[in-house]
Amino acid sequence: MKNVFEEQQNFFNFLSNEIKNNKLSHAYLIETNNYESTNLLIKEVLKLLLCKDKVDNLKCSCNLCNLIENELYPDIRYICPAGNNIKKEQLLELKEQFQNKSAYDNKQIYVITDATKLNSSSANTMLKFLEEPEENIIAILVCDNRYKVIDTIVSRCQILSLKESIDNSFS
Repeated sequence: MKNVFEEQQNFFNFLSNEIKNNKLSHAYLIETNNYESTNLLIKEVLKLLLCKDKVDNLKCSCNLCNLIENELYPDIRYICPAGNNIKKEQLLELKEQFQNKSAYDNKQIYVITDATKLNSSSANTMLKFLEEPEENIIAILVCDNRYKVIDTIVSRCQILSLKESIDNSFS
């Protein structure tokens, strides 16, 4: 298995420091730069944000981390494009779901898997979430290139860029 912590060491060091210093943002835009292990990385980010032991023990395999790994953690929602776009209705449904209290008395997190697919209608709905953040709700927007995401969305997020994958097959 790839070691995303080694490959993206600066990224994880920054995020760990944000957690330790209680400086988490309400919204992160993760620019993947075509990093090939993005899905694995996002799961590790979620574990880091939600598991109190993960910051000090990157190999944590507690029940909470296992739930996240198996995509069974009830306070994480994934928003994926429905067809060519992320629909306004998907975001309204998300907002309704997050009106309930966290099942684990922890943060609630939503991951938008391709933020470039926010159309004008869904982007306006997304802006309302980002402009009026609720305590203990964190947005993670994922895209290959931040310049393909609507500027007003980008301006309301902490931008984190990944290093591109290094292909050693031709070395």
